[in-house]
Amino acid sequence: GPNEFIRIVALYQNTENKTISIYDNLKQIFSIYDYTRGWEFNDKTLIDNIKVLPQNKMYSLVPYKDQFVVNGIFGHQMFALLKPDFSIMGTFGRYPGDASLLGSYEFYLKNQTIIHTSEDDRCFVAAGFYNDWLSFYHEKAGKLVLQKEYFSYDSELSTMTMATGNATQSTCVETDKTIRAYRDICSTGNYIYVLYWGVPALQMYNDGNECYVFKFNYEGELCKSYVIDGLLSTIAVDGNDEIMYAVTLADNPQLMRYDI
Repeated sequence: GPNEFIRIVALYQNTENKTISIYDNLKQIFSIYDYTRGWEFNDKTLIDNIKVLPQNKMYSLVPYKDQFVVNGIFGHQMFALLKPDFSIMGTFGRYPGDASLLGSYEFYLKNQTIIHTSEDDRCFVAAGFYNDWLSFYHEKAGKLVLQKEYFSYDSELSTMTMATGNATQSTCVETDKTIRAYRDICSTGNYIYVLYWGVPALQMYNDGNECYVFKFNYEGELCKSYVIDGLLSTIAVDGNDEIMYAVTLADNPQLMRYDI
């Protein structure tokens, strides 16, 4: 209903404890439901509502073992590792480019990331929407530590902050210099696949565009690149690393299959 969820950005099923978990990014609430009691999200099926990180701003999250990894504003770091109760275990991920707005909402808007954990939790990967920062992290002594990163350009988004009474509001606008960079990440037991556009935002609906799928091993080393005619919005690869499925970016999206 309109007063229950505002902006859902993550939904996870746990088949071991028979739960569905939903993260509402605007309310900053993580809700856990028991689907053995029914498939409606209401008081009957609700197990717990957890208010997340009142001292920080968190945007999206991915499960990692029995914990979570989130992106957001964490001082000089881009990511945080959370305990099951959503308290912070540690922060990590220093942006390698222009950090003049670091710690501000404007900085986050310019440097939004896609985040992904592999199914076996061997690797955490982050990729920039508007910059080409791509970073791979492995766990060492209970911390996620940078394994390898790639970076060549900063975001060209234009940001502004406006005061409204006692509150401030930040926004961002694409310019003729804005590049739309990484769009999706998926993984198998052997490799990590990253979808990259590298297309100017104002030219994304032009004819003749191409996109790229990069295949990395778990050490973050590039193994192979694929050039795709047109733009894809999302990708998935089968467990044998033989077939890639993708959805095209179009008014009438198509489901595509590629032998890789």
